[in-house]
Amino acid sequence: MTLDDCETHFAAIRASLQEGELREHFQALLDIYPVVSFELGRGSVFWRGRRAGASPFSNVSQMSYPPTECTPTGRLNDSGRPCLYGATRRSTVLAELNAQAGEYYQFVGFRVKPGSALRIGAIGELYHVYKTGYIKTLGTDPDNALSRLLNSEGIEGGKRLIYIDAFLASILADPGAHKNDYLSTRVLAKLAYEKSGASGLFYPSVQDHNGMNVAILAEPYESQAHPVCCQYVRISKVREFGIVDYDIVLEGQGVGDEGSIVWQPPEAQNMTIFFGLTEHEHNFLKGRPHDDGNALIELAKLSRCDS
Repeated sequence: MTLDDCETHFAAIRASLQEGELREHFQALLDIYPVVSFELGRGSVFWRGRRAGASPFSNVSQMSYPPTECTPTGRLNDSGRPCLYGATRRSTVLAELNAQAGEYYQFVGFRVKPGSALRIGAIGELYHVYKTGYIKTLGTDPDNALSRLLNSEGIEGGKRLIYIDAFLASILADPGAHKNDYLSTRVLAKLAYEKSGASGLFYPSVQDHNGMNVAILAEPYESQAHPVCCQYVRISKVREFGIVDYDIVLEGQGVGDEGSIVWQPPEAQNMTIFFGLTEHEHNFLKGRPHDDGNALIELAKLSRCDS
């Protein structure tokens, strides 16, 4: 397939309003495009957020995906097929939710359970590695794996993969995708799941130019991930370039019976309280200053070393 052939498929996908036609053209691209996927262990924390009222949501289930019978059509899911949407950064969550000064939001951070792993596909990373040399979702390109993949295809083959990857990422991050009930993004997501066997997908943020979103299917999320922190915050100011000032009003210190969140006033504004930790993780954080703003980074490093 030449780059001109790719553009023929691109144009057909952009113009189509029919699921069968979309599937045909996406499949032609995916036949030569590898859906990159990563097996993620305990290290990273991913974030989900909801706009809240004058008081926080009381149960962690309210911060998860909706029940099957209440699940609407979404960017990467069909009606009645729930998945959990999140992001790699809290700032990306606020950008996606169009946060405004004076509003209250609630964050929940979730991680892969100890001893488990989640395979997550990633669309847009080949183009990003080509442009920057590193994987946006991981902050690195382990063993230069994606660079080696592109190089192994030769100049023309590598360029073709980069071109397709950039196009597919633009489809998933299309701010106008809702106008056709997310048909293009849903068809692409189904085919990407089929090809990769992944339990979720990383894709570029719609509202945050440098941010990455993640969608995880409901069943793998329930069995292999769990909440580890929760914050109720008030937005004080929204600035240029995606900078949002907010104050932590309440901090979750744990999850009680039936998923009830145990709240307490924040100990400091530049720290995150974690719960659901292993004994090793708990002891590690216990030995650090209570207001250490780097605790999250160091905890991720510790968990990657333990994996």
